[in-house]
Amino acid sequence: MEQLKDLLQGKLDNIQSKMEEGQNIAFVSKELRNGFTQVPNRILDNPKISLQAKTVYTKLLSYAWSEKSVSPDKKQWQMI
Repeated sequence: MEQLKDLLQGKLDNIQSKMEEGQNIAFVSKELRNGFTQVPNRILDNPKISLQAKTVYTKLLSYAWSEKSVSPDKKQWQMI
């Protein structure tokens, strides 16, 4: 687990340095091209929050980031 953490931190440091230098970052992964959502670790690591609640929270965050606010309509709730 520690090795994975070090690997990811190295990649994040590399991305940050490229951004500071004004370089563009290209996402090679098809999954990342459509965007991604950051979830606070205190939510992910909280054992009192169910997996379903974390999933709904993450989806709501996704809407909030793309639309600057979140008030999902019936159609969006059905997609969750």
